[in-house]
Amino acid sequence: MLAQTVAGCSVVDHRDGLAVAVDIAQIVGAVGSVTAIGMAALAIVRSDRQIVRERQIEFELNTLKELAMQRFPYEGGITAGNERFRAVAALLGPEIVPFACAAAGQPSTVKARQDLHLALTKTGVPAAEAVGVMVIAEILDAIDRRVQARR
Repeated sequence: MLAQTVAGCSVVDHRDGLAVAVDIAQIVGAVGSVTAIGMAALAIVRSDRQIVRERQIEFELNTLKELAMQRFPYEGGITAGNERFRAVAALLGPEIVPFACAAAGQPSTVKARQDLHLALTKTGVPAAEAVGVMVIAEILDAIDRRVQARR
């Protein structure tokens, strides 16, 4: 029992220890519930990000496969017969396949354009073969990076 003085009168609080314990348990339960809701919301956001990343990797892998399967007749540039190669390279962009983008006449990195120039001026190797080998090597490397990102 707790005794208090209110307006000059002595008031006795008849709450016992069990009532106080119940109040504390309710407060702890409410805090625990709010914490659980916050953790659940965080888990949902994280899983959404993982799903988005997994879908992005899946798209990139399928597009890399498509790019690898394209015929690559390089004769001083992508021929009109292989516009599909240009389109698929553009889908991936220079962040993923900079050399393929440079070979397709798409915007690319300075290094990729320099590598293309070196491949074209290499003596003893036909330009189409040199560029094709480098494109396939870049595609395989990009596929390997995406597979590693999945693990």
